[in-house]
Amino acid sequence: MEGIVDREFQRELLTTLAKSYPNRVDLAPTPKQSRNLVYLAEHGLVDNTQTKPLGGGIDVHASAITAKGLDFLANDGGLSAILGVVEVKPTP
Repeated sequence: MEGIVDREFQRELLTTLAKSYPNRVDLAPTPKQSRNLVYLAEHGLVDNTQTKPLGGGIDVHASAITAKGLDFLANDGGLSAILGVVEVKPTP
């Protein structure tokens, strides 16, 4: 999987998108950027405007970081962690 997805590069992409939140950013992506943006979108961390050209592949035109992506960058889980808390009560 090395070379296909790059964790440090993904963090850089997310940080760039976070600076423009909630607006979309046209990154004029290279194939490496496209691969990583599609991967991040599949995990719900970014939302891409993309097309599938007749020749195959995917063209990413613009991207925006999602709330889940912002929470990921926060390193504390953000609101997702707070809202996702499940309280377990002992049975009487």
